Parts: sequence; C-alpha cells; structure tokens
Amino acid sequence: MGVTGSGDDGHRVSEDSGATVPLEQLPLHSTNLLTVLDEDATIRYESPSIERVFGYEQRTLIGDALIHYIHPEDRERVMAAFHTIVDRDGDTVETVEFRHRKADDTYTWVESTGSANPTPNGNRRYSARINASSSSRASSATICAIR
Repeated sequence: MGVTGSGDDGHRVSEDSGATVPLEQLPLHSTNLLTVLDEDATIRYESPSIERVFGYEQRTLIGDALIHYIHPEDRERVMAAFHTIVDRDGDTVETVEFRHRKADDTYTWVESTGSANPTPNGNRRYSARINASSSSRASSATICAIR
C-alpha cells in the first residue's frame, strides 16, 4: 500500500486502491510495536499493534516482566542487551533477534532495537521497537510452543 497524502478529513489515502485509513488506526495495522520498560524490564506500555502481531490485548502485558515473553533459549542474550542499555549512559542502542511468545503460546522471531529515553522527571524509561517482519530468522515465522 503506497500512502500518498492526507485528506481534509484526517485520513491517509492509498495510491493503490483509493482506500482511506484513519490516521489513528495506522499503528493497528503495523507489524512494528513499541514497548516501554522500566529499568527492571517491567512492561509499562505496549502499542496497539500488539493485538494484531502477537494476539494480546493492548493492556494485558502491562506490569509483567519482559522475560516471560522471551523464548527460554533467548532470554540470557536479550537480557544482556537490555542491561547494556541500562548500565550505560547516553545514546546506547542495542539490536537483538529473539523469539517472542504469542498469546496462543507459540513463538515468532522478531528483531528488537532498544534504547534509553529520559523522562521529564529525570528518570529513564527504556523503549524497544519490535519488528515482527524483518528478522532474518522470520522466514519460518512461527515455531511450536515449548510445553
């Protein structure tokens, strides 16, 4: 779908089909997610596309530890990347591929890029931009759940 502009009514217009998509619905159709974490990797925010990509309602994961949604074989590597961001001041950015658990208890490969973000009160929150379609391992998009 090629987005070509905005209409007067706040809709984006598709060059391919002439269809319109309300701007506020664009995140719902994305395979990209934004997750905001505390320094202990507790999830504080999930973007609306979490429902489409992983099958969770947007607020379901809030307050949970991120580690519960990472495949057991990937946890050490992902948490090491997260702690690198937490432990360093400044503009540290880490990118890591891992298997993310979906609501149906299967896993899918994702690529996540994380960074630290200052808050108005001087604290830091940590954001992870997760792309469920660009992982080089995503060719076999979903694997069986570990039981």
